[in-house]
Amino acid sequence: MNSPFISIVLPTRDRSVFVPLVLKFLLKQTFTNFEVIISDNGVYDLCLDKIKPFLTDTRFKYKRPPNPM
Repeated sequence: MNSPFISIVLPTRDRSVFVPLVLKFLLKQTFTNFEVIISDNGVYDLCLDKIKPFLTDTRFKYKRPPNPM
């Protein structure tokens, strides 16, 4: 029996300090069959530099729209 697959979408806007905290908690879960899509809609405070270490894990994906929404 396969475990369910879960997609977690994490939208953020100019609150980059919180994103690594959320990702750390997700890594501590015993359930591992998930993906996390970080949608960075920041204008002044982007999170990419703070989450780069997490992006080595293929379950974490970073997306940024061409223009802020």
